[in-house]
Amino acid sequence: MQHHFSFPETYTSPDGAEFVIRPLAVSDRDAFSAFFSALPERDKLFFQEDLSNPDQADRWLAGVEAGRTFALVAFSDEKVVGQVSLYRRLHGWTRLVGYVFVAVRPDRRGRGIAGYLLRRIVEIAVQMGLDKLVAETLTGQRRE
Repeated sequence: MQHHFSFPETYTSPDGAEFVIRPLAVSDRDAFSAFFSALPERDKLFFQEDLSNPDQADRWLAGVEAGRTFALVAFSDEKVVGQVSLYRRLHGWTRLVGYVFVAVRPDRRGRGIAGYLLRRIVEIAVQMGLDKLVAETLTGQRRE
């Protein structure tokens, strides 16, 4: 199936801050690892790997390259400040089910980044032909 994504794009938050949104690339490993390191421990529990560890980050990014994971990242000042990832299996009946997780750095919360990323990943999931999405969210995420 041909996907029609137009990236990078700019999201402007209600307070006027601009964020560049684009798919995660393998070359973003260091910036993504720094983002992961900045998340509270509670947020990290939803990831299956410790993405601050270079070997585990490489393994996770291999899933991006293989098409099992599609991730969008939000950049501000050359730093990853938010991400949404869509994991799917490539074979079997569960290939039509996507698993979604979104995370935003605590110092950038409250600006609508997570909502924007979630809306975009739902649109992408529809283009990918997924029938069902399962989203994992954290309650009580507050801006710090």
